[in-house]
Amino acid sequence: MRDYWFGLTTVAKIVHVLAVLFIALLIVAVWMGATVTPAAADGYEPSYKERISYRKPDVREHLTSGEKAELKRIHARAMRRMKAERDAFARSIRKPVRYAQRSRYDVTAPRNTCLRTVTATGPERPTRGFAHGAAVKAWKRVVRRHHGTEYADWSYARNADVNCSKTSIGVWPSYSCDVIARPCRGI
Repeated sequence: MRDYWFGLTTVAKIVHVLAVLFIALLIVAVWMGATVTPAAADGYEPSYKERISYRKPDVREHLTSGEKAELKRIHARAMRRMKAERDAFARSIRKPVRYAQRSRYDVTAPRNTCLRTVTATGPERPTRGFAHGAAVKAWKRVVRRHHGTEYADWSYARNADVNCSKTSIGVWPSYSCDVIARPCRGI
């Protein structure tokens, strides 16, 4: 490109720059929505009727001022309703419902209903704390599968016992925990 530019005469450089500017101007005009037609280039201005015929008819042109004000009120009311619905939907997404959550004052559930002992073994984890959490999660999964979400709350479990042991032989330690507890329904 450099050799091409230096090989041109001054007049050729000016013509080249003007051509590039003209192309850029056309691109900007098309981007802005202008139509480049021979009629527009000649200075032709369409009449009012011709401009109207190319435009979509607008209902508001034929309304009185009172009708226009009523239309604005209806539109504003619809916009407020749509915004309220959007906000309510956004709030429902941000706060997901926990299915195992139960009110302490729920009178429909029998009080202190406990089932037989359930045992679960969690997967191996690098620390004792992670292994404990994984084992409790495995216990909840087993209880939820067999007895339902009402009994899968760890805070209501009775006679809970967690036994953790080191399971790795190599360089990196890993732990695994066994959980034994009786699942109970909330108070």
